[in-house]
Formats: sequence, C-alpha cells, structure tokens
Amino acid sequence: MHEVRVAFLTNIVSPYRAPVFDELARTPGWEFRLFVNAENEFDRDWRNVRSAAPVTPIKTLSIRRTVRTERPVPCTQRIALHIPLTLGRELTQFAPDVVISLELGPRTVLAALWCRRHGIPLVVWSYQSRAATSMRGLLRRAARRFVLRRCQAAVGMGIQAREALRQSGVPGERIFDAPNAADFHAIERRIRAADRPARVADLRARVDGDRVLLVVGRLVPMKAAPTIVKIWRRLPATTRAGWRLVFVGDGPLASHVRGLEAEGIEHVGQVPPEVVTDWLLASDLHMFASLVDVWGLVVNEAMQCGTPSLCSIHAGCADDLIGHGENGWLFDPTDEHEWTRQLGELLQRSDLHEVGERARLAASRLRPEYMAEGFRDAVAHTIRPAMTRRLRA
Repeated sequence: MHEVRVAFLTNIVSPYRAPVFDELARTPGWEFRLFVNAENEFDRDWRNVRSAAPVTPIKTLSIRRTVRTERPVPCTQRIALHIPLTLGRELTQFAPDVVISLELGPRTVLAALWCRRHGIPLVVWSYQSRAATSMRGLLRRAARRFVLRRCQAAVGMGIQAREALRQSGVPGERIFDAPNAADFHAIERRIRAADRPARVADLRARVDGDRVLLVVGRLVPMKAAPTIVKIWRRLPATTRAGWRLVFVGDGPLASHVRGLEAEGIEHVGQVPPEVVTDWLLASDLHMFASLVDVWGLVVNEAMQCGTPSLCSIHAGCADDLIGHGENGWLFDPTDEHEWTRQLGELLQRSDLHEVGERARLAASRLRPEYMAEGFRDAVAHTIRPAMTRRLRA
C-alpha cells in the first residue's frame, strides 16, 4: 500500500505555521504536500518564510475586502479573500487520499466539491472564535453550512472554535482539537541566546527602570489601541507611577499612541521577531485587548517568556491558555469601568513574576508537534473508513 497522500490547502506559509507544516511532513506513512494561494499577504511581509514540506502554488484571484463583526461591539477589518482558480487541476495531479482545507470560504467550498466528485474525505480546519462567528453575510453563512455538512472531520483551534463547530451542527465525534502554537522552539532559542540578558538589560535601561506594561500587535481597530490609551489615562497618577506603557507594532492607528512620552506612553513601532522576544522578556505585564481575534499568538509568546497576560475574553486563546488569577487574568474590553479597575489592581501587585513563572510552565504544552497531532488524529479518523471502502471495492 502506498503512503497516504495528504493535501493541505492554506493561504500562505507564515512563520508560525511553518513548524507545524514541517512536523506534519515528518509524519510516518504520509506523503504531505502544501497547496498555497499566495507567497505573502497584503498586510504582512513573509515572503522569505520556507517550509520543509513540498509546496505547490495555486493560481489564485485575491480580493481585498472589509468584513464586519457585530459582537462584542461592531468592528471592521481588512482581509484578503483567495479564490484558487487551478485548485481542481492541481489536486487531480497530486491524487490525495485526504484533503485538509483551512477556513470556511471559497477555497474549502471548491475543495468540498472536488472531494465529493472523487470520493475523497475532507478535513476542515476552523479558526472561529465566539466573536468571529458574528461576521455578517448570507454568502459567508451559506459557505460555512455547505462545507461543514460535507466534511468527514473538522479541526477546531481551541475551545471556542470547537464550540462554534458544534453550534454549526458538526457531530462531536468528528471534531478534533489543535490548540494554536507559536514557533515554540525558535522562541526558546531566542530566550536562551548568549546575548539575551544584555539585550534585555538595554531595554530596561531604555525605560529608566520603570516597570513595563506591554502591548504587542498591529495598531488596527480590532486591537483597541485608542481605548488602551484612554484606560491608561483614567488610572490615578499614583497607580501609573513607576510604570511605562509600551506599544510594539504599527498600523493605521499609530497616531493615537505617538508623542505621548510625557504621559508614560512609548511607541516602539514594528520590530523583528527577536526584538519582540526581548520586549516580552523585559516586561512585567502584557495586555491583549482585542475586540475580536481567532486566537492571539502573542499571548502564547508572552507566557513562554514568563510574562503574565491580561487577556481579552474575546480572543480565541482566552479559554485555552488563561487560568484567571493563576497564570494570567481575563477581562472584557467592552466594560471600560471594570477594565480600569482590574488594570489598576494589577499594576499594584507584587507577585507578577510568580504568576509569570506559572504562565511559562503552562506554555510548555503549546508546541507545534502537539498542534500537528490534532491534524493526524483527524486524518486517521477519515482515512480508515475510506481505505476500507477502497479495499472492499
């Protein structure tokens, strides 16, 4: 019997996905191939990211569009919609035994039609969080129903994604877990680099010895940067004394965080991944205030660096990663009064380091190999009955 051919359909090879793809490519008994729509996204610069897995580019029509979520508050974001024009031809040439497709849009609709025609099982990988399920659009909802009714298994990226799959009617026995993983081993190498203590010391000197409240990410509406500044200003001066609010990242809302040094706010801008790790190691508290996010990998990274997070309940990672009061804290960024109260209390705590140590221990399970195992379980669930039917035929 030949190796099981696994076709994995995705947008691009991103730096945090490449280790998962590499792990899947090493699966015994698999011939694994990536089918990608683009080399890069319009709001990212990941053109030089490579995976050890074989990659087949698909001729694709990419359309930029604005999508809107209604919960917890109305929020818009720009995304790229990829329509793979030559997907059927490339799949036919590869002749997979199973197809895994990311997201519930055009790519997966076309994959479902191809799989149905050729009698091949389909595994859907879903990114949904509770907030993300409120995206508008009759066509979007119809596409979700279509592919979820036709897949033989669905991989949910954490508790919120699996909850969304169940609510969409996918039977529990067809749902598999693959909690999102950052590039764990690369971050560990950065943490253990010989020059890391000196680099972190330089950042501590840069903030004049203040404790650091760190915000990392694109400065876009869903990340709530203007509201973060407003909450910071609401805190009493005595509470903010000895603290610095540092934004690492850039975007269209950068003007809201620039030029505020007199208020204890610093905008670092966009920096390479290794410098993000430096800032996480140099910080005392990380805050992730996203209004809607399918996960929030920076929370993984902060925990791995031993920095506790104050994390939005509207981030997909919240249910899986944060034990409130144990290894971090949860909050609702739409309740500004409670957010102000909670942040004020955290800035006065003396045990942030101890909570960060517990976060680092919890992060040890957030590895690419564990994420890959969820996909392997889903493929095994679908491939056994398919192979049995072929042998009987």
